[in-house]
Amino acid sequence: MADRVIIVGTRRAGEKVPVSELTQMKGRAGRVPGSTGYVDIIVAESDADDLVEELQDIENLRVNSVMNEDDDIVGFHLIAEICNGSIESVQNAKEWMSRSFAVFTGEDVPVDLAIENLCMLKMIFRRGDFLIPLDMGRIAASLYFAPKDIYTWKENFSEIFERGLEDEEFAVIWALSNVPRERRRRDVAGYWNYLDEYKDQVRSNGLECEGTAMAGLIWWSIMGGPSLGKLSSEIRSVKDDFGRIFSALKKLNQLSDWGMAEFFERISTQVQYRVTDELAKLCSAEGIGKGMAQELYSIGVESPQEINERWSSIETECGPTLIDKLRMAGYGD
Repeated sequence: MADRVIIVGTRRAGEKVPVSELTQMKGRAGRVPGSTGYVDIIVAESDADDLVEELQDIENLRVNSVMNEDDDIVGFHLIAEICNGSIESVQNAKEWMSRSFAVFTGEDVPVDLAIENLCMLKMIFRRGDFLIPLDMGRIAASLYFAPKDIYTWKENFSEIFERGLEDEEFAVIWALSNVPRERRRRDVAGYWNYLDEYKDQVRSNGLECEGTAMAGLIWWSIMGGPSLGKLSSEIRSVKDDFGRIFSALKKLNQLSDWGMAEFFERISTQVQYRVTDELAKLCSAEGIGKGMAQELYSIGVESPQEINERWSSIETECGPTLIDKLRMAGYGD
């Protein structure tokens, strides 16, 4: 472990980093067994004159680890090390975790329970003291997802495929959003009607969304649903992370033999263009964007194949701008 920490800058996005966070960063050093101290260097801005005084004022501040409180977090940290071969046994896991901040501060870390849960989630297989990574665990580790999220996505999509709900819009949104990572509080002010509608639609498919309804509402908006201006930052965050989620879903599709590659590509198109399932079929064609798809769908064109088939009616019913764009995309005469 390091015997020193260098922190460059004490501002983030123009705001001062809380002294408690700086102290936590400093605590990354000095964990070498038997060490009596460490060195921390803070390179501060010219206007940070009060920093030294603030640092001295927190003598009684205690930074606690959540490792002793949540075995899921322990499992999240262990799975990557098990998959890359750094941890091969239960004893290895305990030795590896002994260097953690939680252990350093005298807390008990639930390593045994975390390993038990990883086995239950089919992330690893335990043979005696040895820990063997499984394909599900490799997916979680390679994409930096919590094991419970990977397991739950697999369970969710298996359920909707087995029940033939893959064409039900709200069942698909439920499968994406009803995972542990989405169980957090959000401000729903102004969106109660949409929230109630989402819950009703999910329940009409025989599904439940306890604790993840707001996440479902956000996914609904991303996939062509209502505009949620107040939640734009959260929507952007989910959309920006979709590449990683999509990679996990594709790997789960291969692992589970669902044979639903086209289905997941369609979801990807929906997220990319923020359109409904119906418009995604048109947007999947090269050269056709959201606006063009909406105009074509409004006159009854539902797939790229129908564009040339109905070209004469498209020329009659649509404006010259759309016609020119379609020709540029290779359609028409």
